[in-house]
Amino acid sequence: MLLDKYLISYERLSKDDPDSDESGSIMYQRMIISDFVRKDAELSAFEMKDFSDDGYSGTNLDRPGMQEILRLVKENKVYCVVVKDLTRFSRDFIDIQRYLERIFPALDVRFISIGDDFDSNDYIGKPLEMRMKFKSILADYYCKDTSDKIIQQLTAKKSQGKFIAGSTPFGYSKSKENKHKLVIEPREAEVVRRIFDMAISGMNINKIAKKLNEDCVPTPREFEKMKRCLNREPVGGKAFWYGRSVHSILTNEAYIGTMTYNKYRQRAVGGKKKELLPSSEWERIYNNHEAIICESDFYKVQERYSNNAKMQSRGKRSKNKEKYPLLGMLYCGACQRALAMVNIAEHNSPVFCNTRNYTDEYDCFREDFTMEEIEEVVLYQIKKHIKEVLSVDLLTGQEMMEITDRISSCSDDIAKAKADLDACDDELQELLVLKHRDKITMVEFMEQKTLLEVNRKSLLESIHETEKEILELRRSLNQAQKKERDIATYGNLDKITVELVEGLIEKIYMYPGMKMSIVWKNN
Repeated sequence: MLLDKYLISYERLSKDDPDSDESGSIMYQRMIISDFVRKDAELSAFEMKDFSDDGYSGTNLDRPGMQEILRLVKENKVYCVVVKDLTRFSRDFIDIQRYLERIFPALDVRFISIGDDFDSNDYIGKPLEMRMKFKSILADYYCKDTSDKIIQQLTAKKSQGKFIAGSTPFGYSKSKENKHKLVIEPREAEVVRRIFDMAISGMNINKIAKKLNEDCVPTPREFEKMKRCLNREPVGGKAFWYGRSVHSILTNEAYIGTMTYNKYRQRAVGGKKKELLPSSEWERIYNNHEAIICESDFYKVQERYSNNAKMQSRGKRSKNKEKYPLLGMLYCGACQRALAMVNIAEHNSPVFCNTRNYTDEYDCFREDFTMEEIEEVVLYQIKKHIKEVLSVDLLTGQEMMEITDRISSCSDDIAKAKADLDACDDELQELLVLKHRDKITMVEFMEQKTLLEVNRKSLLESIHETEKEILELRRSLNQAQKKERDIATYGNLDKITVELVEGLIEKIYMYPGMKMSIVWKNN
């Protein structure tokens, strides 16, 4: 039923918004939306759910409240989204156009922006009007301009040798006297020195990590937990040293007193994705703080591993997602950490758990299955899952015929009601003529007029309710037909794609004997 869906009230306030005072506050936005909905007879009939994001940028949709709304939209539980103005929904022109012109119309979601006097019901089958496009472009420009100014301010502080990041390199903490100055943490610094000593003695990064785990040396995360409360527990419930964490310490110039900055380039304004620049393009301030490692020892380590391609590639995200759609999705069922491929260049390369190289505490995944074999099993499970999900509440052929017949019957009822409405209007006109010619008294006129008006109102209500019923019946029929098409489409899949995997799967836990536990996304 249509009324089983929600009407969504959404508010957002960014720290950088120029209207971040009382007039633009979350409470004020909520009040405007509630008042608007209350005055609209159709909207007020729906159950309203309220979502807000306080302190989040409008440059992207990666906000808790917004993500919950989009989840409900995907589950077909939203009738309408109402915002105070367009910039509360997003300041990104591409996002605005994508959702207002494509996604919301495709999912029958109505969108209302009160301040812009915009209702998507007025633009069914039409593109956004120029006024709305121009406003979204201006909002997009505002974000880019603000982003540039913030980057300039941060860069200016960094160029003065001020440390402004949230977390400090392992072995350092922020000075209590000057929060922009790094000072040595003695216990952590001893671990850093030990790691460099082992590297200089010839141990590779995996052996260094394993030795630290054997000696129960706390990880950087565990040291951090000693200093302050951390709510997030490590994967598998226990933290370990890994080659990657050892590598990040051995290559960090902070340990020789050098501050490096401008190491990354942001891919998009407001986005979280960044790309690492070549080290030759980094900005550096030498002797910026007290060193833990002498320069000669630091550069000995760099010399030793400068030609080690495997070490140099650590920490970089794989660019093989298109080739291997399950990359990053496979996890060991024992330690719950990500699985890796022995040789990423070969599709028939075995998949393994790297944790066994660092500790013997878990009975980790040691099977000899290739990525190709795992993809084949996962594809079968995906087909099976999709059929099971789409078959829930799937209408039978008889039920679809009954809905079609009911739509036809309702259409006939509306036609008859409209004919009765016309007849009622005709009677009312005749009554006015009789009154004008004094054929009937005023009392008789008022009595008959009241009866006709009551009948007319009843007919209008009947037409409105029947039209709503037809809308719901057609929606049910369309959904049933779409499910049948989807079952046929997905049943013929012959290979896994990135879009398919990312749209359906959260994680895949692997166990001995090619047993797997797939965590499906709730969509």
